[in-house]
Amino acid sequence: MRDTNSDFRTPDIALAAYLILSGYSLHSISQSNRGRATFLLQRTPDLDRNAIDFVNRRASVEPLAFLDTLKTLKAMASSGGLGGHLQ
Repeated sequence: MRDTNSDFRTPDIALAAYLILSGYSLHSISQSNRGRATFLLQRTPDLDRNAIDFVNRRASVEPLAFLDTLKTLKAMASSGGLGGHLQ
């Protein structure tokens, strides 16, 4: 069993897509009783800084890759699994 303290959790699909494109690993997607997805990524020492950069609009990724990753995450969240490939 993995130590969940080492995971970064976010319900924000755009933030999750940005972090994945920035090289962070998606571990899983959990669903709440209301069907809301939470994305779990591997926490690293610089992940919080990158998340703050995203919120403060100082982050940059390739736009089409971002859109593709958003679509992939949405499909994965709605199907309840990690069957898709993100790279």
